[in-house]
Amino acid sequence: VGEIVAQGSNIMKGYWGNLTETQDVLKDNWLHTGDIARIDEDGYIFIAGRQSDMIKAGAFRINPQEIEDVIVEILEVVECAVVGMPDEIMGEMIKAFVVLRTDSCLTNKDILRYCKKNLPEYKIPKAVEFVSSLPKTTSGKIKRYVLKT
Repeated sequence: VGEIVAQGSNIMKGYWGNLTETQDVLKDNWLHTGDIARIDEDGYIFIAGRQSDMIKAGAFRINPQEIEDVIVEILEVVECAVVGMPDEIMGEMIKAFVVLRTDSCLTNKDILRYCKKNLPEYKIPKAVEFVSSLPKTTSGKIKRYVLKT
């Protein structure tokens, strides 16, 4: 698993009027996309998430998608978003925002119990919050930055 970088004549020259951001993404003639991916044995690329979404909890770098994939396995869960929230000791702590089916009576403890069975200890959320919906862009992507506020 690593970041996708690209090089070629079709790559942008930079962000208009923004040298700082340009220097952040263009390094040694390579465009650093911020997308985290893996390549399978046949050469297919599978996007795992965004580098900016990674949760930095202590010495660990955690991809929230891995945790979300486990939580949505629970039948009563409609959707889920996991973010890193500020933590004085660990840097960030894992928080899951969960949308349940209307007829569900699932509790935080149920979610955490399922996570403990299916995730390593360092990936288990420290907090679970039930919400009626997740904030999304017009294209349907979750606005994680809204959940962090």
